[in-house]
Amino acid sequence: MIQYCLKCGASLHQIFEHGFNRYICHACGWTFYNNPRPCVTAVIHQSQNILFIRRAVPPGQGKWDFPGGFMEIGEHPEQALRRELREEIGTTLSSFQQLGFYTDIYNTDEEIPILNIVFLCRIQGDPRKQSEEFDQWAWFPISGLPDHYAFLSMKNIIRDTLILLDNAD
Repeated sequence: MIQYCLKCGASLHQIFEHGFNRYICHACGWTFYNNPRPCVTAVIHQSQNILFIRRAVPPGQGKWDFPGGFMEIGEHPEQALRRELREEIGTTLSSFQQLGFYTDIYNTDEEIPILNIVFLCRIQGDPRKQSEEFDQWAWFPISGLPDHYAFLSMKNIIRDTLILLDNAD
């Protein structure tokens, strides 16, 4: 966690305010709120199958995930989604719709709170391995999805995906 003020360099002190931990600087009054970072996730489906990637790096190394990642400053979620799919699996979107918002923690050396903007997507063609962040991609049938997920929110994402796909039939 952040220890020093980004404004003046003095030590930060933890307080509990409005139900949340905050980090304030007694020297200049600056507050670090540790707000969630926005991310995008693509739940890619095709013919009763869903695409998963297996993470090759922490967090969640060796577990199944969906393509996606952190948004850049000034980037619209749709732009971030297109960029992440191009960078991670070398594909382009053919269609997408927003599934919802999901909170989670990205556990690395620090616990980064994230706000995940999740899209239900279709892509053009099959993925090509692009990123070093994963070592495998696979289509799983809806009736036989994997059970070791990289992030806690994936169970809710999958639940909502299956409800939406079931209602679309």
